[in-house]
Amino acid sequence: MFQTGRSKTFLVTLSIGVGLVIALIVAVWVGRPAYRAYKERRAMEQARAFLGSGDVTNGVLSLRLALSLNPANVEAVLRMADVSAALRSPQLLAWRRRAVELDSSPSNQLLLVTSGLAIEKSPYPLTSEALNKLAPAGQTNAEVHLLSGQLALQLKRPEDALRHLNQAVAMQPTNQFYRLRLATLQLQLGDAAGAGGARAELAALAKQTNCSLLALRALVLDALARKDLEAAGNWADALHADPQAIFADRLVRLTVIDYARPSAIGPAIAEAQQQAGTNVLSIVGVAQWMAGHGRVQPALEWLRAQPPELQESVPLLLAQAECYQASRDWVGLEAWLGGRNWKSQEYVRLVLLSRALREQGRIDFADMYWRRAMGVAVMQPQTVLYLYRLTSAWGWDEQMEQLLWAAYENVRGRNDWVLQALSLFYQGHPKTAGLYRLHQVLLERQPRSVPLQNNTAMLALLLDRDSGRALELAHSAYEGEKNNPSVVSTYAYALHMSGQTEEGLKLMATLTDEQLQQPAIALYQAVLLQSLGRTNQSKPYQEAAMRAPLLLPEEAALLESLQP
Repeated sequence: MFQTGRSKTFLVTLSIGVGLVIALIVAVWVGRPAYRAYKERRAMEQARAFLGSGDVTNGVLSLRLALSLNPANVEAVLRMADVSAALRSPQLLAWRRRAVELDSSPSNQLLLVTSGLAIEKSPYPLTSEALNKLAPAGQTNAEVHLLSGQLALQLKRPEDALRHLNQAVAMQPTNQFYRLRLATLQLQLGDAAGAGGARAELAALAKQTNCSLLALRALVLDALARKDLEAAGNWADALHADPQAIFADRLVRLTVIDYARPSAIGPAIAEAQQQAGTNVLSIVGVAQWMAGHGRVQPALEWLRAQPPELQESVPLLLAQAECYQASRDWVGLEAWLGGRNWKSQEYVRLVLLSRALREQGRIDFADMYWRRAMGVAVMQPQTVLYLYRLTSAWGWDEQMEQLLWAAYENVRGRNDWVLQALSLFYQGHPKTAGLYRLHQVLLERQPRSVPLQNNTAMLALLLDRDSGRALELAHSAYEGEKNNPSVVSTYAYALHMSGQTEEGLKLMATLTDEQLQQPAIALYQAVLLQSLGRTNQSKPYQEAAMRAPLLLPEEAALLESLQP
Protein backbone atom coordinates (compact mmCIF):
# COMPACT_ATOMS: atom_id res chain seq x y z
CA MET A 1 0.00 0.00 0.00
CA PHE A 2 2.76 2.37 0.97
CA GLN A 3 4.64 1.54 -2.11
CA THR A 4 1.58 2.13 -4.26
CA GLY A 5 0.82 5.43 -2.55
CA ARG A 6 4.42 6.52 -2.98
CA SER A 7 4.24 5.65 -6.65
CA LYS A 8 1.09 7.73 -7.04
CA THR A 9 2.71 10.62 -5.22
CA PHE A 10 5.78 10.36 -7.41
CA LEU A 11 3.67 10.30 -10.56
CA VAL A 12 1.68 13.32 -9.43
CA THR A 13 4.88 15.17 -8.59
CA LEU A 14 6.41 14.16 -11.89
CA SER A 15 3.33 15.30 -13.77
CA ILE A 16 3.39 18.65 -12.03
CA GLY A 17 7.10 19.01 -12.74
CA VAL A 18 6.70 18.12 -16.39
CA GLY A 19 3.77 20.52 -16.62
CA LEU A 20 5.83 23.31 -15.13
CA VAL A 21 8.71 22.64 -17.52
CA ILE A 22 6.34 22.60 -20.49
CA ALA A 23 4.69 25.79 -19.25
CA LEU A 24 8.11 27.39 -18.85
CA ILE A 25 9.14 26.33 -22.34
CA VAL A 26 5.89 27.70 -23.76
CA ALA A 27 6.31 30.93 -21.81
CA VAL A 28 9.84 31.35 -23.09
CA TRP A 29 8.83 30.41 -26.64
CA VAL A 30 5.91 32.82 -26.64
CA GLY A 31 7.51 35.46 -24.46
CA ARG A 32 10.83 35.73 -26.22
CA PRO A 33 9.40 37.41 -29.36
CA ALA A 34 7.29 39.64 -27.11
CA TYR A 35 10.39 40.61 -25.12
CA ARG A 36 12.32 41.33 -28.33
CA ALA A 37 9.42 43.46 -29.54
CA TYR A 38 9.43 45.33 -26.22
CA LYS A 39 13.19 45.94 -26.49
CA GLU A 40 12.75 47.12 -30.09
CA ARG A 41 9.98 49.56 -29.09
CA ARG A 42 12.08 50.82 -26.19
CA ALA A 43 15.11 51.32 -28.45
CA MET A 44 13.01 53.31 -30.92
CA GLU A 45 11.57 55.49 -28.13
CA GLN A 46 15.10 56.24 -26.95
CA ALA A 47 16.25 56.92 -30.53
CA ARG A 48 13.45 59.44 -31.06
CA ALA A 49 14.26 61.15 -27.77
CA PHE A 50 18.02 61.29 -28.41
CA LEU A 51 17.66 62.52 -31.99
CA GLY A 52 15.01 65.02 -30.96
CA SER A 53 17.45 66.53 -28.44
CA GLY A 54 20.29 66.61 -30.97
CA ASP A 55 22.23 63.69 -29.43
CA VAL A 56 23.12 61.99 -32.72
CA THR A 57 25.67 59.55 -31.26
CA ASN A 58 23.27 57.93 -28.78
CA GLY A 59 20.42 58.23 -31.27
CA VAL A 60 22.35 56.17 -33.81
CA LEU A 61 23.31 53.60 -31.16
CA SER A 62 19.63 53.18 -30.26
CA LEU A 63 18.67 52.83 -33.92
CA ARG A 64 21.33 50.17 -34.42
CA LEU A 65 20.00 48.28 -31.39
CA ALA A 66 16.48 48.38 -32.85
CA LEU A 67 17.79 47.12 -36.19
CA SER A 68 19.75 44.31 -34.55
CA LEU A 69 16.45 43.17 -33.00
CA ASN A 70 14.46 43.68 -36.20
CA PRO A 71 16.39 44.39 -39.44
CA ALA A 72 13.06 45.11 -41.17
CA ASN A 73 12.20 48.09 -38.93
CA VAL A 74 11.30 50.65 -41.61
CA GLU A 75 11.25 53.66 -39.27
CA ALA A 76 14.74 52.83 -37.98
CA VAL A 77 16.06 52.50 -41.53
CA LEU A 78 14.49 55.81 -42.57
CA ARG A 79 15.90 57.57 -39.51
CA MET A 80 19.36 56.14 -40.22
CA ALA A 81 19.02 57.53 -43.74
CA ASP A 82 18.05 60.95 -42.36
CA VAL A 83 21.07 60.96 -40.03
CA SER A 84 23.34 59.93 -42.92
CA ALA A 85 21.92 62.77 -45.02
CA ALA A 86 22.57 65.30 -42.24
CA LEU A 87 26.16 64.05 -41.88
CA ARG A 88 26.64 63.93 -45.68
CA SER A 89 27.63 60.32 -45.25
CA PRO A 90 28.23 57.97 -48.20
CA GLN A 91 26.14 55.49 -46.19
CA LEU A 92 23.04 57.44 -47.19
CA LEU A 93 22.54 55.60 -50.47
CA ALA A 94 22.73 52.18 -48.80
CA TRP A 95 20.06 53.15 -46.25
CA ARG A 96 17.78 54.59 -48.94
CA ARG A 97 18.09 51.36 -50.94
CA ARG A 98 17.26 49.34 -47.83
CA ALA A 99 14.18 51.52 -47.21
CA VAL A 100 12.93 50.82 -50.74
CA GLU A 101 13.53 47.08 -50.26
CA LEU A 102 11.33 47.16 -47.15
CA ASP A 103 8.74 49.65 -48.44
CA SER A 104 8.71 50.43 -52.15
CA SER A 105 6.29 53.34 -51.81
CA PRO A 106 6.77 56.21 -54.28
CA SER A 107 7.94 58.48 -51.45
CA ASN A 108 10.79 56.13 -50.54
CA GLN A 109 11.72 55.67 -54.19
CA LEU A 110 11.80 59.45 -54.68
CA LEU A 111 14.06 59.80 -51.63
CA LEU A 112 16.37 57.17 -53.13
CA VAL A 113 16.57 59.15 -56.37
CA THR A 114 17.23 62.40 -54.48
CA SER A 115 20.05 60.75 -52.53
CA GLY A 116 21.50 59.19 -55.67
CA LEU A 117 21.63 62.59 -57.38
CA ALA A 118 23.58 63.95 -54.41
CA ILE A 119 26.01 61.05 -53.95
CA GLU A 120 26.40 58.96 -57.10
CA LYS A 121 28.81 59.83 -59.86
CA SER A 122 28.04 60.03 -63.56
CA PRO A 123 26.40 58.15 -65.25
CA TYR A 124 24.32 57.64 -62.06
CA PRO A 125 23.40 53.98 -62.62
CA LEU A 126 21.36 53.45 -59.44
CA THR A 127 19.58 56.80 -59.79
CA SER A 128 18.69 56.10 -63.41
CA GLU A 129 17.41 52.63 -62.55
CA ALA A 130 15.25 54.04 -59.74
CA LEU A 131 13.85 56.76 -62.01
CA ASN A 132 13.03 54.19 -64.71
CA LYS A 133 10.96 52.28 -62.15
CA LEU A 134 9.12 55.52 -61.37
CA ALA A 135 8.41 56.26 -65.05
CA PRO A 136 4.76 55.09 -64.88
CA ALA A 137 4.22 57.36 -61.87
CA GLY A 138 5.59 60.24 -63.95
CA GLN A 139 2.27 60.37 -65.78
CA THR A 140 0.70 61.86 -62.67
CA ASN A 141 3.59 62.77 -60.37
CA ALA A 142 5.29 66.08 -61.16
CA GLU A 143 8.14 65.37 -58.72
CA VAL A 144 9.29 62.51 -60.95
CA HIS A 145 9.75 65.05 -63.75
CA LEU A 146 11.53 67.45 -61.40
CA LEU A 147 14.08 64.79 -60.44
CA SER A 148 14.37 63.57 -64.03
CA GLY A 149 15.21 67.15 -64.98
CA GLN A 150 17.87 67.30 -62.29
CA LEU A 151 19.42 64.05 -63.54
CA ALA A 152 19.40 65.36 -67.11
CA LEU A 153 21.16 68.51 -65.94
CA GLN A 154 23.85 66.53 -64.13
CA LEU A 155 24.30 64.39 -67.24
CA LYS A 156 24.72 67.63 -69.25
CA ARG A 157 21.50 67.18 -71.21
CA PRO A 158 19.94 70.64 -70.74
CA GLU A 159 17.22 70.24 -73.36
CA ASP A 160 15.92 67.10 -71.63
CA ALA A 161 16.05 68.94 -68.32
CA LEU A 162 14.02 71.81 -69.75
CA ARG A 163 11.43 69.39 -71.16
CA HIS A 164 10.98 67.64 -67.80
CA LEU A 165 10.67 70.90 -65.87
CA ASN A 166 8.11 72.21 -68.36
CA GLN A 167 6.11 69.01 -67.81
CA ALA A 168 6.34 69.43 -64.04
CA VAL A 169 5.04 73.01 -64.26
CA ALA A 170 2.28 71.97 -66.70
CA MET A 171 1.13 69.33 -64.21
CA GLN A 172 1.24 71.69 -61.23
CA PRO A 173 1.07 75.26 -62.58
CA THR A 174 0.44 76.74 -59.13
CA ASN A 175 3.54 75.12 -57.59
CA GLN A 176 5.82 78.10 -57.01
CA PHE A 177 8.89 75.94 -56.42
CA TYR A 178 8.54 74.20 -59.81
CA ARG A 179 8.06 77.54 -61.56
CA LEU A 180 11.14 78.87 -59.80
CA ARG A 181 13.26 75.90 -60.90
CA LEU A 182 12.10 76.30 -64.48
CA ALA A 183 12.80 80.05 -64.58
CA THR A 184 16.23 79.56 -62.98
CA LEU A 185 17.14 76.88 -65.52
CA GLN A 186 16.03 79.10 -68.41
CA LEU A 187 18.42 81.80 -67.18
CA GLN A 188 21.26 79.33 -66.64
CA LEU A 189 20.89 78.02 -70.20
CA GLY A 190 21.25 81.53 -71.59
CA ASP A 191 17.99 81.29 -73.51
CA ALA A 192 17.81 84.89 -74.77
CA ALA A 193 14.25 84.47 -76.04
CA GLY A 194 12.93 83.27 -72.69
CA ALA A 195 15.27 85.21 -70.41
CA GLY A 196 13.02 88.24 -70.02
CA GLY A 197 10.05 86.10 -69.08
CA ALA A 198 12.17 84.05 -66.67
CA ARG A 199 13.40 87.18 -64.88
CA ALA A 200 9.85 88.52 -64.66
CA GLU A 201 8.74 85.17 -63.21
CA LEU A 202 11.51 85.25 -60.60
CA ALA A 203 10.74 88.88 -59.74
CA ALA A 204 7.10 87.91 -59.15
CA LEU A 205 8.12 84.90 -57.06
CA ALA A 206 10.46 87.12 -55.02
CA LYS A 207 7.32 88.75 -53.61
CA GLN A 208 5.93 85.40 -52.45
CA THR A 209 6.80 84.41 -48.89
CA ASN A 210 7.31 80.73 -49.66
CA CYS A 211 10.14 81.16 -52.14
CA SER A 212 11.29 84.78 -51.92
CA LEU A 213 14.79 83.88 -50.75
CA LEU A 214 15.40 81.35 -53.53
CA ALA A 215 14.10 83.75 -56.17
CA LEU A 216 16.19 86.67 -54.87
CA ARG A 217 19.33 84.53 -54.74
CA ALA A 218 18.75 83.42 -58.34
CA LEU A 219 18.24 87.03 -59.45
CA VAL A 220 21.45 88.17 -57.74
CA LEU A 221 23.48 85.42 -59.40
CA ASP A 222 21.90 86.14 -62.79
CA ALA A 223 22.68 89.85 -62.53
CA LEU A 224 26.28 89.12 -61.53
CA ALA A 225 26.68 86.69 -64.43
CA ARG A 226 25.45 89.41 -66.81
CA LYS A 227 27.69 91.98 -65.06
CA ASP A 228 24.62 94.13 -64.42
CA LEU A 229 26.03 95.50 -61.18
CA GLU A 230 23.20 97.94 -60.57
CA ALA A 231 20.58 95.17 -60.76
CA ALA A 232 22.81 92.89 -58.65
CA GLY A 233 23.05 95.59 -55.98
CA ASN A 234 19.30 96.17 -55.93
CA TRP A 235 18.49 92.49 -55.66
CA ALA A 236 21.19 91.99 -53.00
CA ASP A 237 19.71 94.85 -50.94
CA ALA A 238 16.29 93.21 -51.23
CA LEU A 239 17.78 89.89 -50.15
CA HIS A 240 19.50 91.55 -47.20
CA ALA A 241 16.21 93.18 -46.12
CA ASP A 242 14.15 90.00 -46.39
CA PRO A 243 13.05 89.03 -42.85
CA GLN A 244 13.73 85.36 -43.66
CA ALA A 245 17.31 86.02 -44.80
CA ILE A 246 20.01 84.03 -43.07
CA PHE A 247 23.51 85.23 -42.28
CA ALA A 248 24.87 83.65 -45.46
CA ASP A 249 22.59 85.95 -47.49
CA ARG A 250 24.34 88.92 -45.93
CA LEU A 251 27.61 87.49 -47.20
CA VAL A 252 26.10 87.36 -50.71
CA ARG A 253 25.46 91.07 -50.37
CA LEU A 254 29.11 91.55 -49.39
CA THR A 255 30.13 89.91 -52.67
CA VAL A 256 27.91 92.26 -54.67
CA ILE A 257 29.22 95.33 -52.83
CA ASP A 258 32.79 94.14 -53.44
CA TYR A 259 32.08 94.11 -57.20
CA ALA A 260 29.61 96.95 -57.58
CA ARG A 261 30.62 99.46 -54.88
CA PRO A 262 34.20 98.67 -53.84
CA SER A 263 34.55 101.94 -51.93
CA ALA A 264 31.79 100.77 -49.57
CA ILE A 265 33.23 97.32 -48.86
CA GLY A 266 35.18 98.33 -45.73
CA PRO A 267 32.13 99.58 -43.80
CA ALA A 268 30.10 96.62 -45.12
CA ILE A 269 32.66 94.12 -43.77
CA ALA A 270 32.71 95.94 -40.43
CA GLU A 271 28.91 95.76 -40.31
CA ALA A 272 28.98 92.01 -41.05
CA GLN A 273 31.61 91.47 -38.32
CA GLN A 274 29.45 93.36 -35.85
CA GLN A 275 26.36 91.37 -36.84
CA ALA A 276 28.28 88.13 -36.33
CA GLY A 277 28.67 88.97 -32.65
CA THR A 278 29.79 85.93 -30.68
CA ASN A 279 28.06 83.42 -32.94
CA VAL A 280 30.84 81.01 -33.89
CA LEU A 281 29.33 79.94 -37.20
CA SER A 282 28.70 83.54 -38.27
CA ILE A 283 32.27 84.51 -37.32
CA VAL A 284 33.57 81.61 -39.39
CA GLY A 285 31.34 82.65 -42.31
CA VAL A 286 32.71 86.21 -42.35
CA ALA A 287 36.30 84.98 -42.02
CA GLN A 288 35.85 82.51 -44.87
CA TRP A 289 34.34 85.22 -47.06
CA MET A 290 37.26 87.56 -46.33
CA ALA A 291 39.83 84.85 -47.05
CA GLY A 292 38.06 83.92 -50.28
CA HIS A 293 38.07 87.54 -51.46
CA GLY A 294 41.75 88.30 -51.03
CA ARG A 295 41.64 89.51 -47.42
CA VAL A 296 43.44 86.64 -45.69
CA GLN A 297 45.60 88.69 -43.33
CA PRO A 298 42.73 90.89 -42.09
CA ALA A 299 40.67 87.72 -41.59
CA LEU A 300 43.42 86.15 -39.49
CA GLU A 301 43.81 89.31 -37.43
CA TRP A 302 40.08 89.44 -36.79
CA LEU A 303 39.97 85.78 -35.75
CA ARG A 304 42.89 86.30 -33.37
CA ALA A 305 41.06 89.26 -31.84
CA GLN A 306 38.16 87.08 -30.74
CA PRO A 307 37.79 86.20 -27.04
CA PRO A 308 40.18 83.38 -25.97
CA GLU A 309 37.34 80.92 -25.33
CA LEU A 310 36.14 81.42 -28.90
CA GLN A 311 39.59 81.24 -30.44
CA GLU A 312 40.10 77.75 -29.04
CA SER A 313 36.81 76.44 -30.41
CA VAL A 314 37.29 73.94 -33.22
CA PRO A 315 35.35 75.94 -35.87
CA LEU A 316 37.56 78.99 -35.32
CA LEU A 317 40.71 76.89 -35.30
CA LEU A 318 39.63 75.41 -38.62
CA ALA A 319 38.81 78.88 -39.96
CA GLN A 320 42.35 80.02 -39.17
CA ALA A 321 43.74 76.93 -40.86
CA GLU A 322 41.60 77.71 -43.93
CA CYS A 323 43.09 81.22 -44.06
CA TYR A 324 46.60 79.78 -44.28
CA GLN A 325 45.45 77.32 -46.94
CA ALA A 326 43.68 80.04 -48.94
CA SER A 327 46.93 82.00 -49.17
CA ARG A 328 48.92 78.76 -49.67
CA ASP A 329 51.13 79.75 -46.74
CA TRP A 330 52.16 76.20 -45.96
CA VAL A 331 55.18 77.21 -43.89
CA GLY A 332 52.97 79.49 -41.80
CA LEU A 333 50.36 76.75 -41.41
CA GLU A 334 53.00 74.26 -40.26
CA ALA A 335 54.38 76.75 -37.72
CA TRP A 336 50.92 77.61 -36.40
CA LEU A 337 49.87 73.95 -36.04
CA GLY A 338 53.12 72.84 -34.40
CA GLY A 339 53.16 72.41 -30.65
CA ARG A 340 49.38 72.52 -30.31
CA ASN A 341 46.92 69.90 -29.10
CA TRP A 342 43.35 69.95 -30.34
CA LYS A 343 42.28 67.32 -27.82
CA SER A 344 39.32 65.34 -29.21
CA GLN A 345 39.96 66.91 -32.64
CA GLU A 346 43.67 66.15 -32.64
CA TYR A 347 43.32 64.00 -35.74
CA VAL A 348 42.18 67.13 -37.63
CA ARG A 349 45.32 69.00 -36.61
CA LEU A 350 47.44 66.04 -37.70
CA VAL A 351 45.85 65.80 -41.15
CA LEU A 352 46.22 69.56 -41.67
CA LEU A 353 49.86 69.27 -40.67
CA SER A 354 50.21 66.44 -43.16
CA ARG A 355 48.86 68.68 -45.90
CA ALA A 356 51.17 71.56 -44.97
CA LEU A 357 54.18 69.24 -45.22
CA ARG A 358 52.99 67.54 -48.42
CA GLU A 359 52.56 70.90 -50.14
CA GLN A 360 56.17 71.69 -49.22
CA GLY A 361 57.34 68.43 -50.79
CA ARG A 362 58.23 66.81 -47.46
CA ILE A 363 56.41 63.62 -48.31
CA ASP A 364 57.92 61.28 -45.69
CA PHE A 365 56.90 63.49 -42.78
CA ALA A 366 53.54 64.17 -44.43
CA ASP A 367 52.87 60.41 -44.68
CA MET A 368 53.85 59.96 -41.04
CA TYR A 369 51.32 62.53 -39.83
CA TRP A 370 48.68 61.15 -42.20
CA ARG A 371 49.11 57.65 -40.77
CA ARG A 372 48.81 59.04 -37.23
CA ALA A 373 45.65 60.97 -38.13
CA MET A 374 44.14 57.96 -39.88
CA GLY A 375 45.04 55.64 -37.00
CA VAL A 376 43.01 57.78 -34.60
CA ALA A 377 40.14 58.51 -36.99
CA VAL A 378 39.31 55.01 -38.25
CA MET A 379 37.98 53.94 -34.86
CA GLN A 380 34.91 56.18 -35.19
CA PRO A 381 32.58 56.47 -38.22
CA GLN A 382 32.06 60.23 -37.69
CA THR A 383 35.79 60.98 -37.81
CA VAL A 384 36.22 58.77 -40.86
CA LEU A 385 33.51 60.79 -42.62
CA TYR A 386 35.33 64.04 -41.85
CA LEU A 387 38.62 62.76 -43.26
CA TYR A 388 36.72 61.29 -46.21
CA ARG A 389 35.38 64.74 -47.09
CA LEU A 390 38.80 66.37 -46.64
CA THR A 391 40.62 63.87 -48.83
CA SER A 392 37.90 64.26 -51.45
CA ALA A 393 38.18 68.08 -51.41
CA TRP A 394 41.99 67.95 -51.63
CA GLY A 395 42.07 65.31 -54.36
CA TRP A 396 44.00 62.88 -52.16
CA ASP A 397 42.86 59.75 -53.99
CA GLU A 398 45.50 57.42 -52.58
CA GLN A 399 44.86 58.56 -49.03
CA MET A 400 41.08 58.27 -49.47
CA GLU A 401 41.44 54.68 -50.62
CA GLN A 402 43.73 53.91 -47.66
CA LEU A 403 41.27 55.53 -45.27
CA LEU A 404 38.27 53.59 -46.50
CA TRP A 405 39.99 50.23 -46.38
CA ALA A 406 41.36 51.00 -42.90
CA ALA A 407 37.85 51.98 -41.82
CA TYR A 408 36.43 48.74 -43.22
CA GLU A 409 38.92 46.74 -41.19
CA ASN A 410 38.58 48.73 -37.96
CA VAL A 411 35.05 50.09 -37.62
CA ARG A 412 33.03 47.70 -35.52
CA GLY A 413 29.45 46.77 -36.30
CA ARG A 414 27.81 47.41 -39.64
CA ASN A 415 30.27 48.93 -42.07
CA ASP A 416 28.24 48.62 -45.25
CA TRP A 417 28.57 52.38 -45.69
CA VAL A 418 32.35 51.94 -46.10
CA LEU A 419 31.79 49.45 -48.92
CA GLN A 420 29.32 51.88 -50.48
CA ALA A 421 31.94 54.65 -50.28
CA LEU A 422 34.54 52.35 -51.84
CA SER A 423 32.11 51.52 -54.66
CA LEU A 424 31.62 55.24 -55.29
CA PHE A 425 35.38 55.79 -55.17
CA TYR A 426 36.11 53.11 -57.75
CA GLN A 427 33.41 54.48 -60.06
CA GLY A 428 35.68 57.47 -60.62
CA HIS A 429 39.01 55.70 -60.12
CA PRO A 430 39.22 52.51 -62.21
CA LYS A 431 41.92 50.79 -60.11
CA THR A 432 41.75 47.11 -60.93
CA ALA A 433 43.51 45.77 -57.82
CA GLY A 434 41.25 47.77 -55.52
CA LEU A 435 38.15 46.74 -57.43
CA TYR A 436 39.21 43.11 -57.16
CA ARG A 437 39.66 43.42 -53.39
CA LEU A 438 36.24 45.07 -53.07
CA HIS A 439 34.53 42.40 -55.18
CA GLN A 440 36.12 39.65 -53.11
CA VAL A 441 34.60 41.20 -49.98
CA LEU A 442 31.21 41.63 -51.63
CA LEU A 443 31.28 38.09 -53.00
CA GLU A 444 31.90 36.70 -49.52
CA ARG A 445 28.67 38.37 -48.46
CA GLN A 446 26.69 37.28 -51.53
CA PRO A 447 28.41 34.15 -52.84
CA ARG A 448 25.55 33.26 -55.21
CA SER A 449 25.35 36.64 -56.93
CA VAL A 450 25.99 36.09 -60.64
CA PRO A 451 27.13 39.70 -61.31
CA LEU A 452 29.62 39.49 -58.43
CA GLN A 453 30.89 36.07 -59.56
CA ASN A 454 31.30 37.38 -63.10
CA ASN A 455 33.04 40.64 -62.15
CA THR A 456 35.33 38.99 -59.60
CA ALA A 457 36.38 36.39 -62.15
CA MET A 458 37.11 38.98 -64.84
CA LEU A 459 39.12 41.19 -62.45
CA ALA A 460 41.18 38.19 -61.34
CA LEU A 461 41.84 37.26 -64.96
CA LEU A 462 42.90 40.80 -65.87
CA LEU A 463 45.27 40.86 -62.89
CA ASP A 464 46.45 37.31 -63.69
CA ARG A 465 45.67 36.21 -60.13
CA ASP A 466 43.92 33.13 -58.72
CA SER A 467 43.39 31.67 -62.20
CA GLY A 468 41.82 28.44 -60.92
CA ARG A 469 39.33 30.29 -58.73
CA ALA A 470 38.59 32.73 -61.57
CA LEU A 471 37.72 29.85 -63.91
CA GLU A 472 35.42 28.33 -61.28
CA LEU A 473 33.64 31.63 -60.71
CA ALA A 474 33.30 32.30 -64.43
CA HIS A 475 31.83 28.83 -64.96
CA SER A 476 29.42 29.26 -62.03
CA ALA A 477 28.24 32.62 -63.37
CA TYR A 478 27.79 31.07 -66.82
CA GLU A 479 25.67 28.25 -65.39
CA GLY A 480 23.51 30.90 -63.76
CA GLU A 481 23.04 33.21 -66.78
CA LYS A 482 23.98 31.53 -70.07
CA ASN A 483 22.31 34.24 -72.14
CA ASN A 484 24.13 37.17 -70.53
CA PRO A 485 26.77 38.39 -73.04
CA SER A 486 29.00 39.79 -70.30
CA VAL A 487 28.96 36.45 -68.46
CA VAL A 488 29.59 34.53 -71.70
CA SER A 489 32.57 36.69 -72.62
CA THR A 490 34.09 36.34 -69.13
CA TYR A 491 33.82 32.56 -69.22
CA ALA A 492 35.20 32.49 -72.77
CA TYR A 493 38.18 34.61 -71.70
CA ALA A 494 38.71 32.38 -68.66
CA LEU A 495 38.82 29.34 -70.96
CA HIS A 496 41.28 31.19 -73.20
CA MET A 497 43.52 31.98 -70.22
CA SER A 498 43.48 28.30 -69.27
CA GLY A 499 44.59 27.25 -72.76
CA GLN A 500 41.12 26.42 -74.15
CA THR A 501 40.76 29.23 -76.69
CA GLU A 502 38.80 27.15 -79.21
CA GLU A 503 36.24 26.31 -76.52
CA GLY A 504 36.07 29.98 -75.64
CA LEU A 505 35.33 30.95 -79.24
CA LYS A 506 32.58 28.34 -79.42
CA LEU A 507 30.95 30.06 -76.46
CA MET A 508 31.33 33.49 -78.09
CA ALA A 509 29.65 32.08 -81.19
CA THR A 510 26.44 31.68 -79.17
CA LEU A 511 26.16 35.49 -79.02
CA THR A 512 24.44 37.56 -81.69
CA ASP A 513 26.40 39.86 -84.01
CA GLU A 514 24.90 42.86 -82.20
CA GLN A 515 26.10 41.54 -78.83
CA LEU A 516 29.57 40.79 -80.19
CA GLN A 517 29.82 44.39 -81.41
CA GLN A 518 29.29 45.78 -77.93
CA PRO A 519 32.68 47.39 -77.04
CA ALA A 520 33.08 45.51 -73.73
CA ILE A 521 32.39 42.18 -75.47
CA ALA A 522 34.21 42.93 -78.72
CA LEU A 523 37.54 43.37 -76.92
CA TYR A 524 37.59 39.76 -75.77
CA GLN A 525 36.37 38.43 -79.10
CA ALA A 526 39.28 40.25 -80.76
CA VAL A 527 41.77 38.88 -78.20
CA LEU A 528 40.62 35.29 -78.70
CA LEU A 529 40.66 35.53 -82.51
CA GLN A 530 44.13 37.11 -82.65
CA SER A 531 45.56 34.53 -80.26
CA LEU A 532 44.73 31.92 -82.94
CA GLY A 533 46.26 34.04 -85.70
CA ARG A 534 42.91 35.13 -87.16
CA THR A 535 43.90 38.79 -87.29
CA ASN A 536 41.68 39.81 -90.20
CA GLN A 537 38.61 38.40 -88.49
CA SER A 538 39.47 40.25 -85.29
CA LYS A 539 39.73 43.73 -86.87
CA PRO A 540 35.99 44.64 -86.78
CA TYR A 541 35.88 43.70 -83.10
CA GLN A 542 39.06 45.65 -82.44
CA GLU A 543 37.44 48.74 -83.94
CA ALA A 544 34.29 48.18 -81.87
CA ALA A 545 36.38 47.82 -78.69
CA MET A 546 37.96 51.22 -79.33
CA ARG A 547 34.55 52.82 -78.82
CA ALA A 548 34.47 51.73 -75.17
CA PRO A 549 33.91 54.86 -73.00
CA LEU A 550 35.96 53.58 -70.06
CA LEU A 551 38.43 50.70 -69.89
CA LEU A 552 40.36 49.38 -66.93
CA PRO A 553 44.14 49.85 -67.33
CA GLU A 554 44.61 46.15 -68.01
CA GLU A 555 41.85 46.18 -70.63
CA ALA A 556 43.46 49.19 -72.29
CA ALA A 557 46.75 47.27 -72.33
CA LEU A 558 44.99 44.29 -73.93
CA LEU A 559 43.56 46.53 -76.62
CA GLU A 560 46.95 48.15 -77.16
CA SER A 561 48.60 44.74 -77.55
CA LEU A 562 46.39 43.73 -80.48
CA GLN A 563 47.95 43.88 -83.91
CA PRO A 564 46.69 46.72 -86.14
